[in-house]
Amino acid sequence: KSDLEKFTILYRDIKFSMGIHNYMFFFEMLRYFFLPFGTIFFFGMPLLQISLMISFNIIFLLYVVIVRPFKRISDHIFTILKEITVNFAFVSAILLVLCDKNNNLDSNYRLNLGWMIIGCNLTLLIIIFLDTLIVYIRKLVMLKNRLANKNFVRNSTLNIINK
Repeated sequence: KSDLEKFTILYRDIKFSMGIHNYMFFFEMLRYFFLPFGTIFFFGMPLLQISLMISFNIIFLLYVVIVRPFKRISDHIFTILKEITVNFAFVSAILLVLCDKNNNLDSNYRLNLGWMIIGCNLTLLIIIFLDTLIVYIRKLVMLKNRLANKNFVRNSTLNIINK
Protein backbone atom coordinates (compact mmCIF):
# COMPACT_ATOMS: atom_id res chain seq x y z
CA LYS A 1 0.00 0.00 0.00
CA SER A 2 1.08 3.56 -0.60
CA ASP A 3 1.75 5.95 2.29
CA LEU A 4 -1.41 7.86 1.41
CA GLU A 5 -3.49 4.69 1.82
CA LYS A 6 -1.73 3.75 5.07
CA PHE A 7 -2.10 7.19 6.66
CA THR A 8 -5.33 8.28 5.01
CA ILE A 9 -6.65 9.68 8.31
CA LEU A 10 -4.15 12.52 7.97
CA TYR A 11 -5.69 13.60 4.68
CA ARG A 12 -9.32 12.73 5.30
CA ASP A 13 -11.86 14.87 3.47
CA ILE A 14 -9.32 17.36 2.12
CA LYS A 15 -9.40 18.43 -1.52
CA PHE A 16 -6.20 17.67 -3.40
CA SER A 17 -6.90 19.83 -6.43
CA MET A 18 -4.87 22.76 -5.08
CA GLY A 19 -1.27 22.58 -3.83
CA ILE A 20 -1.80 24.23 -0.45
CA HIS A 21 -4.32 21.58 0.58
CA ASN A 22 -1.58 18.94 0.65
CA TYR A 23 -0.07 20.73 3.64
CA MET A 24 -3.28 21.32 5.61
CA PHE A 25 -2.37 18.67 8.20
CA PHE A 26 1.06 20.27 8.66
CA PHE A 27 -0.48 23.72 9.19
CA GLU A 28 -2.94 22.28 11.69
CA MET A 29 -0.12 20.62 13.63
CA LEU A 30 1.83 23.91 13.64
CA ARG A 31 -1.19 25.59 15.18
CA TYR A 32 -1.34 22.95 17.89
CA PHE A 33 2.40 23.34 18.47
CA PHE A 34 2.21 27.12 18.89
CA LEU A 35 -0.55 26.91 21.50
CA PRO A 36 1.61 25.37 24.29
CA PHE A 37 4.76 27.07 22.95
CA GLY A 38 3.12 30.50 23.25
CA THR A 39 1.83 29.67 26.69
CA ILE A 40 5.27 28.65 27.94
CA PHE A 41 7.35 31.25 26.12
CA PHE A 42 5.09 34.21 26.95
CA PHE A 43 4.20 33.03 30.46
CA GLY A 44 4.45 36.49 32.00
CA MET A 45 2.43 38.17 29.23
CA PRO A 46 -1.07 36.65 29.18
CA LEU A 47 -2.48 39.37 26.92
CA LEU A 48 0.15 38.61 24.29
CA GLN A 49 -0.48 34.87 24.65
CA ILE A 50 -4.18 35.13 24.05
CA SER A 51 -3.75 37.71 21.28
CA LEU A 52 -1.43 35.34 19.40
CA MET A 53 -3.84 32.44 19.86
CA ILE A 54 -6.75 34.51 18.58
CA SER A 55 -4.65 35.65 15.61
CA PHE A 56 -3.77 32.06 14.67
CA ASN A 57 -7.40 31.01 14.98
CA ILE A 58 -8.68 33.94 12.92
CA ILE A 59 -6.13 33.24 10.18
CA PHE A 60 -7.17 29.57 10.13
CA LEU A 61 -10.86 30.53 10.15
CA LEU A 62 -10.33 32.89 7.21
CA TYR A 63 -8.45 30.13 5.39
CA VAL A 64 -11.31 27.68 5.92
CA VAL A 65 -13.97 30.22 4.87
CA ILE A 66 -12.14 31.54 1.80
CA VAL A 67 -10.36 28.44 0.45
CA ARG A 68 -12.92 25.83 1.56
CA PRO A 69 -10.45 22.95 1.84
CA PHE A 70 -12.93 20.26 2.85
CA LYS A 71 -14.91 18.08 0.48
CA ARG A 72 -18.06 17.92 2.62
CA ILE A 73 -20.09 20.94 3.67
CA SER A 74 -20.58 19.41 7.14
CA ASP A 75 -16.81 19.48 7.68
CA HIS A 76 -16.77 23.18 6.76
CA ILE A 77 -19.63 23.96 9.12
CA PHE A 78 -18.19 22.03 12.06
CA THR A 79 -14.72 23.53 11.58
CA ILE A 80 -16.13 27.06 11.41
CA LEU A 81 -18.28 26.46 14.51
CA LYS A 82 -15.26 25.10 16.40
CA GLU A 83 -13.08 28.07 15.50
CA ILE A 84 -15.77 30.60 16.39
CA THR A 85 -16.40 28.89 19.74
CA VAL A 86 -12.69 28.80 20.59
CA ASN A 87 -12.34 32.47 19.65
CA PHE A 88 -15.25 33.43 21.93
CA ALA A 89 -13.52 31.62 24.80
CA PHE A 90 -10.24 33.41 24.02
CA VAL A 91 -11.96 36.80 23.83
CA SER A 92 -13.55 36.14 27.21
CA ALA A 93 -10.12 35.28 28.60
CA ILE A 94 -8.71 38.52 27.13
CA LEU A 95 -11.46 40.45 28.89
CA LEU A 96 -10.52 38.72 32.17
CA VAL A 97 -6.86 39.67 31.64
CA LEU A 98 -7.85 43.27 30.91
CA CYS A 99 -9.93 43.30 34.11
CA ASP A 100 -6.83 42.22 36.03
CA LYS A 101 -4.65 44.85 34.36
CA ASN A 102 -7.18 47.63 35.07
CA ASN A 103 -7.89 46.42 38.61
CA ASN A 104 -11.56 45.93 37.78
CA LEU A 105 -12.77 43.86 40.70
CA ASP A 106 -16.45 43.66 39.66
CA SER A 107 -17.07 40.07 40.71
CA ASN A 108 -20.36 39.76 38.81
CA TYR A 109 -18.70 40.75 35.52
CA ARG A 110 -15.79 38.37 36.11
CA LEU A 111 -18.19 35.58 37.07
CA ASN A 112 -20.16 36.08 33.85
CA LEU A 113 -16.94 35.96 31.81
CA GLY A 114 -15.96 32.75 33.57
CA TRP A 115 -19.33 31.19 32.79
CA MET A 116 -18.94 32.31 29.17
CA ILE A 117 -15.61 30.49 28.97
CA ILE A 118 -17.17 27.37 30.51
CA GLY A 119 -20.14 27.63 28.11
CA CYS A 120 -17.83 27.99 25.10
CA ASN A 121 -15.80 24.95 26.14
CA LEU A 122 -18.98 22.93 26.73
CA THR A 123 -20.30 24.00 23.32
CA LEU A 124 -16.98 23.01 21.77
CA LEU A 125 -17.20 19.55 23.36
CA ILE A 126 -20.75 19.11 22.04
CA ILE A 127 -19.67 20.19 18.53
CA ILE A 128 -16.73 17.76 18.59
CA PHE A 129 -19.02 14.97 19.84
CA LEU A 130 -21.57 15.64 17.07
CA ASP A 131 -18.83 15.81 14.43
CA THR A 132 -17.38 12.50 15.63
CA LEU A 133 -20.83 10.94 15.72
CA ILE A 134 -21.48 11.99 12.13
CA VAL A 135 -18.13 10.53 11.02
CA TYR A 136 -18.96 7.19 12.67
CA ILE A 137 -22.45 7.15 11.18
CA ARG A 138 -20.95 7.78 7.71
CA LYS A 139 -18.50 4.93 8.23
CA LEU A 140 -21.27 2.57 9.39
CA VAL A 141 -23.38 3.45 6.36
CA MET A 142 -20.40 2.84 4.07
CA LEU A 143 -19.73 -0.50 5.76
CA LYS A 144 -23.39 -1.49 5.44
CA ASN A 145 -23.36 -0.59 1.74
CA ARG A 146 -20.17 -2.60 1.18
CA LEU A 147 -21.67 -5.63 2.93
CA ALA A 148 -24.87 -5.27 0.93
CA ASN A 149 -22.86 -5.11 -2.31
CA LYS A 150 -20.85 -8.22 -1.36
CA ASN A 151 -24.03 -10.13 -0.50
CA PHE A 152 -25.67 -8.99 -3.75
CA VAL A 153 -22.64 -10.10 -5.81
CA ARG A 154 -22.41 -13.40 -3.92
CA ASN A 155 -26.14 -14.10 -4.36
CA SER A 156 -25.97 -13.17 -8.04
CA THR A 157 -23.00 -15.48 -8.53
CA LEU A 158 -24.76 -18.33 -6.72
CA ASN A 159 -27.88 -17.83 -8.84
CA ILE A 160 -25.82 -17.97 -12.03
CA ILE A 161 -23.98 -21.09 -10.85
CA ASN A 162 -27.22 -22.83 -9.83
CA LYS A 163 -28.81 -22.24 -13.24
